[in-house]
Amino acid sequence: MEFAAVVVTFNNAGEIGGLLGDLRALAPRCRVVVVDNASRDGTADEVRRFGGVRLIRNRRNVGFARAANQAVAEVDAEHVFVLNPDLRIPERAFFERLAACLATDPRVAAAGPLQLQERSGRRRLNFTWSYWSRRGLALFAAHRLGIGRRPHQPFRTLFLNCGCLLVRRSAWARIGGLDERYFLYGEEPDLAFKLLRHGYECRLHPGVAVLHKRESSLRSLARRRRLALKARAAVNIADALARGCWRLLGDRLRGAPRRPSAASEAQASRSESR
Repeated sequence: MEFAAVVVTFNNAGEIGGLLGDLRALAPRCRVVVVDNASRDGTADEVRRFGGVRLIRNRRNVGFARAANQAVAEVDAEHVFVLNPDLRIPERAFFERLAACLATDPRVAAAGPLQLQERSGRRRLNFTWSYWSRRGLALFAAHRLGIGRRPHQPFRTLFLNCGCLLVRRSAWARIGGLDERYFLYGEEPDLAFKLLRHGYECRLHPGVAVLHKRESSLRSLARRRRLALKARAAVNIADALARGCWRLLGDRLRGAPRRPSAASEAQASRSESR
């Protein structure tokens, strides 16, 4: 499966090299695009050390959603990995297993892995948007309580964490990408409801995991700025949830059919070719 990787950075000089090294080792033919949001710590210099990486430098911090849209617009691969710069990919089968989620069902527009964080020498499951489902919450609780075995089969979920997911580029284009009114946070419910309204589904793959340091960019900011962004996060998330639910409800009250999904389009293409 052909795919590209896009990364949005802001003051990630200490982490971006690890991710780019993993991409080079595990997916050497993957095209990588990095959009840097005016970092001041030498992040761009770290990216330049890796030949073959497309670097776009913004003069100001335009936020995650706009920068992610910029990056995706630069690639023409059928599938795109959207990755945070503070990720590490320890599993060689990471790309293949997530790609299989999309290959087996054309209705699936996006897939994501579990995210682990190392603390005191132990790896713990981070709580992300991806677990907001019955099976997801059960998986998270079982992991934290140390009971049962981790399942290895992908399952449907409404939300996926936008810092680590594989998405069909055609689906991203069809929904108009991420809503750029959300500077940071809010992109998960925004993406989820737009995919749902277009007839797509998302999958969480519990058999695949990444290491995620989490919020390394925020830690580079002054405390007052961090608090302001956190406060804005609650507003963005509430707004994205409200907009998504309202539009979905409006569709159903009008009796409007869900817009054509990848499955129906694939069927139409096969019919036209006969």
